[in-house]
Amino acid sequence: MFLHGSVTFPLGAAWVSIMGYLILDLVGWRIMLFLTTVPVFIPPVLMLHFNLADTTGVDSAHNGWRNDNVVENFPVRVIKLSLFQGISKAAGFGIILLQPSLIRKFNMRFSAHHDQGCSAMVKGTQFLVMAAVTGGASLMGRPVCYFLRKVCRFTWLQSIVAAGIALSYGLILINPGIVAESILLWLAMFGFSIQETETWLLMLEPGYYGRQMDLGAAVTLTSAHVGGAIGVTLTGLLNPHLAVAIIVGACSFQALLACTMADGTEE
Repeated sequence: MFLHGSVTFPLGAAWVSIMGYLILDLVGWRIMLFLTTVPVFIPPVLMLHFNLADTTGVDSAHNGWRNDNVVENFPVRVIKLSLFQGISKAAGFGIILLQPSLIRKFNMRFSAHHDQGCSAMVKGTQFLVMAAVTGGASLMGRPVCYFLRKVCRFTWLQSIVAAGIALSYGLILINPGIVAESILLWLAMFGFSIQETETWLLMLEPGYYGRQMDLGAAVTLTSAHVGGAIGVTLTGLLNPHLAVAIIVGACSFQALLACTMADGTEE
């Protein structure tokens, strides 16, 4: 899981931006969309077909995964981690559409009035900037979290990270320029990747959800994807600065929420 989170996800996050830089002008957006989505489904199908072990007849009570630990405050843990993960996804996934919006705004500012439609599009090396933010930050943040969580308590680490994400988003409101905005979004994505790794590892802790790990993880992951959908919707449909203000408020609340989660396994 660590290798998946540290390598596979960041490379996938940068895949579309890099392909846009290489082939968009040559093949058009329809073919590029096909080339960047359809091949993604082929490797998992082959991997499942050739590598999935046959578990028929395996006694789950003796396969090393049985957990009879009963967590008394299970509903509280589910609610807290679900809120935490939902806000994290909203802030992280929001960058996917927020950065192109800021780039288009920058391009329109320097384009001729009669040609704003085409000139405002993300193009050229701007795709590489997007790849650096979406993929590069994740590639660095996830391994960093793996080591930080060994020396820093959940409460301190995640409250600081959430506050850092809120600050990075908040500074965008003062219109610091496209270079500074890209750096701020990189820092926010870096923080999101730390949170993402932490919550995944936390859900797999035997003492966090106990014997109801499957239920707790299902609710948490569902909330995470709902939060991601909300984040993308906000940054895609609303004025960028209004969306940023909402995410700043959510991340500020998340920083306070992290302070109540007390070391991840003890609340």
